[in-house]
Amino acid sequence: MKPTDTLVTKYDIIIPFYTSENVTKSVRNIYDHELCKEVIRLYLLNKLDRVWRNPYGSYYYKAKGGLPEYYRPQILTSVDIEKIIVQKKGGRRKGTGRKKLAGNSPSVTMRVPQYIRREIQALIDMYAHWCASDEEPLLVSKTSVEQRLKTIEFLHYVTEHEKEYISNNEKSSMI
Repeated sequence: MKPTDTLVTKYDIIIPFYTSENVTKSVRNIYDHELCKEVIRLYLLNKLDRVWRNPYGSYYYKAKGGLPEYYRPQILTSVDIEKIIVQKKGGRRKGTGRKKLAGNSPSVTMRVPQYIRREIQALIDMYAHWCASDEEPLLVSKTSVEQRLKTIEFLHYVTEHEKEYISNNEKSSMI
């Protein structure tokens, strides 16, 4: 069987291949027919220490901080490698995870203290309604009208307090 490197070239998989466990200089990079799913997974997670073949033809890999393990090379396809890459990213298939409620606008995940979670959610709903006031409502409100009214009152107190704080700081900086 003639060695090929079409998959490792396509997916930019550069795994040094050694002749034994203790050799410090690699002979070449790994070929397609010497791959297995576990070796690719460890390589993508940056946990692969080395891959080698002993004089008897057995293949071994060693994870960082682990012991050498025997593996049997598998015939892999592009689909197999793409599945491993998607698993590395955390999703099992394309489109997994929460769906965006705001269409194609980018979103950010942030941690919010539990005691102001409802106020932040209501503020997001109010802002979304304000932004989309001249369009069809695409967004689903996660808060009730009562909660949004409570948030408006809460924000009124917060803004009044902040105005006083800023004016006191300006007065003290002038002295």
